[in-house]
Amino acid sequence: MSTIQIVTNYKQVPDSSMILLVEGIVQRLTGNPYFNIPPERLVVFNTLKDDFQVNLGKSQGGSKVDTLNKNRSKLNLALFMEDLALDLNIQVKGDREKLATTGFTLVKEPERHKQPGKPTGFAISYGVSSGEVVLSVDSCSDSKFYLFCYTIDPPAEAHPSNWKSVASTSRKVLVEGLTRGAEYQFCCAYQGTDGKPIYCDPVKVLML
Repeated sequence: MSTIQIVTNYKQVPDSSMILLVEGIVQRLTGNPYFNIPPERLVVFNTLKDDFQVNLGKSQGGSKVDTLNKNRSKLNLALFMEDLALDLNIQVKGDREKLATTGFTLVKEPERHKQPGKPTGFAISYGVSSGEVVLSVDSCSDSKFYLFCYTIDPPAEAHPSNWKSVASTSRKVLVEGLTRGAEYQFCCAYQGTDGKPIYCDPVKVLML
């Protein structure tokens, strides 16, 4: 599966910016040689945009019902944009140069020449239920995602890359299903654009 290279969530775009954004996308997709977009699909896109624009106007100084109708039509428009953005990404297999011609917003890439250092602030706390731990680490702007690794102690494999792992874009994760009374080793890693995880030192914890 290709990496998603354009933003797919437009629910939080300000109402005042939504119309111009959609109009720009429709204009740049019309006749675009890189993509196969049936004309009727763009007609639906314009219809959803027009519906939102009408309800947006009614909601300004209107009733609560008018605001609800505006929010509903905006959600319909945003969901259509999400589906279209995913389709475009698949059609060109994540080619950023081609996706830049669509009018959709490209996903921001970390600076390729900067790679993260060794993780800092790695912490472990017990979860609410037995067999749960919360793993966290300091945020790192140079890391594309965080890798949290764990294994029962003593580990069958010495290197954390061979342990069970959870990859996350969040600096904090919940790990469940651990064995009560067993001792585990935990560690985490920052992973930058070069795809090489940088691990912290493992920490032992007895599960309660």
